[in-house]
Amino acid sequence: MLRPSRLNTQLSSYAQLEGTFDCIKIPLAPVGTKVLGHETTTQRILWTPHGVEGWYMGSAIQHYCYLRCYISSTNGKIIAKTVELLPQVVKIPSMSSRNAATEASSDLIFALNIRHQLYPH
Repeated sequence: MLRPSRLNTQLSSYAQLEGTFDCIKIPLAPVGTKVLGHETTTQRILWTPHGVEGWYMGSAIQHYCYLRCYISSTNGKIIAKTVELLPQVVKIPSMSSRNAATEASSDLIFALNIRHQLYPH
């Protein structure tokens, strides 16, 4: 969705092919987010729980406001309209100053080696 179109650089490639992206029609969440999906009567056995725990796989583009979920208890996939996202609090990893300096020096050495290979004396 972020790549510009080759035909019209004012549009994204997604907008060129599919039209304007509608976030209400196609809800987005990080893939792998824990969800509680509602199984309809056609998807479940009578008297079983209506909500099942699973993992968010992505939006079901063919359906309006539906999400694809992986249910680990059945090793199956469902397309659910009613889903509650259960995001986990995750600490964003950070880089120490020592690791940043090491990575910067490695990048510099790599860049100098590439320059030397492209433009030998």
